[in-house]
Amino acid sequence: MDALRVMNLDLRAPLRYKTRAGTALRIEAGGEAVAVYDGVDEEGTPLVPTVIADKDDLSGDFEIPAGRYLLVQIRSEVDDSSIRILADELKNEALWRDVGLAPRLYVRVLDEEDGGPVLQALRPVIDNGGGR
Repeated sequence: MDALRVMNLDLRAPLRYKTRAGTALRIEAGGEAVAVYDGVDEEGTPLVPTVIADKDDLSGDFEIPAGRYLLVQIRSEVDDSSIRILADELKNEALWRDVGLAPRLYVRVLDEEDGGPVLQALRPVIDNGGGR
């Protein structure tokens, strides 16, 4: 796997989704979906999504709120190992930067026509009173 690069994301408008039943994060050709994982920093917490939703700008009932995030992405199939790698990378980068992260992890999967799915992991940045 190539070295991962964690980036800052200033999301200016919420991303809207329509929730659906199930726990499988899957997409249709050209589609986009999101899974939400809560409590990802708790040791031994299994990766079980609390929300699964498909992209829907018009009638969405769930959103990733506007705000500041750390983001990392890889081109990969959706599996627990890839999601855990992304979650750990965000956690380690936050420690390095001395920033706080909310315990919620958003994992977006996007179908890229030229090379398969792209996984993006986002964690909201919170003010922990630290910083350099």
